Amino acid sequence: MRKNIKVAAAQLSPIFLNKEQTVEKACEAILDAGEKGVDLMVFPEAFIPGYPDWVWLIPNSKRAELDDLYLKPEIP
Repeated sequence: MRKNIKVAAAQLSPIFLNKEQTVEKACEAILDAGEKGVDLMVFPEAFIPGYPDWVWLIPNSKRAELDDLYLKPEIP
C-alpha cells in the first residue's frame, strides 16, 4: 500500500555567519511548512552552519589569510 507524502524544498539562504539566527529561520520555515501539510522539508547543502561564499575565492597558497578570516575574536 502506498502512502503519499508532501515534500518541500526550502529556497532559503542562511543568516550570514550567524548559526543561532539561521536555526531560528529554519525552525520557522519548518513550522510554516507543517501548517501547510508538508511531511518532509529539505534545505540547501550546508545550510547550518553554512560556509561563506568567499571561501572559494582565496587560493590554498594563502592559507594563513584564510585561517584569519575564520578566527572568532574573543569577547572580554
